[in-house]
This record gives sequence, C-alpha cells and structure tokens, in this order.
Amino acid sequence: MRKIILLFGFLLRSSRHMRCAKYFIVLSAVFCTAVSAQSNLPRCQGSYASSTWRNCYGIYRLPNGDRYDGEFRDGSFNGRGIYYYLADNEFKGDRYEGEFRDGSFNGRGIYYYLADNEVKGDRYEGEFRDGSFNGRGIYYYADGRVVSGVWVGDKFQESAATIPSAGSQSVAVNRVEMKSDGGTFTVPVRLNDQITLDFVVDSGASVVMVPLDVVLTLIRTKTITTADFRGEELYVLADGSTVKSHNFILRRVTVGNQSVGNVEATTSDEQGSLLLGQSFLRKFKSWSIDNAARELVLQ
Repeated sequence: MRKIILLFGFLLRSSRHMRCAKYFIVLSAVFCTAVSAQSNLPRCQGSYASSTWRNCYGIYRLPNGDRYDGEFRDGSFNGRGIYYYLADNEFKGDRYEGEFRDGSFNGRGIYYYLADNEVKGDRYEGEFRDGSFNGRGIYYYADGRVVSGVWVGDKFQESAATIPSAGSQSVAVNRVEMKSDGGTFTVPVRLNDQITLDFVVDSGASVVMVPLDVVLTLIRTKTITTADFRGEELYVLADGSTVKSHNFILRRVTVGNQSVGNVEATTSDEQGSLLLGQSFLRKFKSWSIDNAARELVLQ
C-alpha cells in the first residue's frame, strides 16, 4: 500500500479564499467544498507567513504544484482541510479530505486514489497518524471489495468485519426485533457509524430515504462529504406526486449485527419518513419479515 506522507515547510507567495454558502441555508451548498462550508475560521489575509497565518482558513499552493485548501493554526496545516495532489508525478490526481495536525494527515479522513495506476478508484476512510493509515478504517476497492479493520503504518493488521458491497451477498442470519408504528414496522438503523434512527422497512422504496435534517446532521459530523453526492432524480411517491431529491451514498448502514457499505440513498423533506428501501435489502441473499416473532430476518 502506498505510503502517504505530507511535508509542510514551504513558503506561500500568494493566496485567495473562496467560501460557499453555509450548507444549512440551502441544500445546494452540500455540493460546495465541505471543508469551507464547515470552517468557522476567518479568511487568511496576505501572503503566507508562519507568524501571520495562525488561526484562519486559506488556500496554499505548494511550489511543486500541489494545493491545500483548509484551516491553518500556528502557521501550519491544522484543522479540517483538503490536499490535492497536482504535481506531475505518480500521485497526480489523488486527494485527501479530513483532519490535519502539524502539517500532516492526523485524525479522521478519506484518501482517494485517483491517479492513473493500478489502484485508481480505491479509497480509504478512517483514522490517520502522521500521514499513514493508523487506527480503525475501511478500504474500498474499485472492483467492489470492502475491507474493514485496524491499520498500523499503512498495513492491515486485524479484521473488524468484511462489509458486503454492491453485488455481494451476506451469509450470516440476522434477526432484528421490529416495532409497530401506526401500522408499519420499524427497525433501528445506524448510519455511517454516527446516528441511529428507526426506519420503516419498505420494500416498495427503491432506495433508502433520509430526511434532509438527518442528512445535514451527517454533514455536520463530517461523515458525508461532497464526494458522496451523485446528482438529482425525480421520485414518484405513493400518492402519485413527484419530488426532486438529491442522491448520495451512505458509506455504512448497520442493522442488527450486520453492516453493508456503499448504500444508495436519497433525501426527503424534513418531515419525510425514514425508509429502509431496496438499495439496502437487495444486498442480502434473502430477507423476510417474521410476523409471529415481529422480526426482520436478513441472510
């Protein structure tokens, strides 16, 4: 696995800062750079100098052509940011989005392998330390394989679980107690390891439907980024009406003791229902409802 190290010790000649509208004003702001939408720091002023760029948000182009858009503290990359590999070398096209400390990838983040080589299309989401995969993380292969576990120094150490991706099948049987809610059945669903809510089991829904306020919560917790959105689509509701929704990918959906990755989802309005649709259910070999036991059975 490629070693990821970011060294920061160059001088900035000039910079400018562009902000997107705050995401909680209009949904279209979701498609702006997530970091700039979530940074509350003021814009960095003037040319870079470690004595001046101490607590601000700025854009810094390195002498080799790479670029950093994000937060500065104590004259270095510290806080939330995006690092673009733009130099003409083997990493050109790759991108890191996440947390920085002392000029390097430290904390939670996502590394996108976008350079034209054998790992193009892969990505790692999880914990970093000094530029390397360290801690819990999930590695998504371009061919659909998804591996979750513990990493140390960019090396996979211990499997937490192998998460089925699109087209794969789960073999373990998982029985989840359901609750009756006004004539429908709901089950607790955990989204992106961040928030757990009761979803209606709805095989008539083609995708998982998530109300706008829940989507915005996931954005605020940095578990959904602009890279997860896939555009818009018109959906026909049960009453025959149509609604335009924004499509996105849930990186991890957990029901009971089983999780699946890369689940298609769409937004509904703030008063909309939480629906566990076919984009989740079809990832299993079979699923059924045990009416006598009031359980959702996933296999």
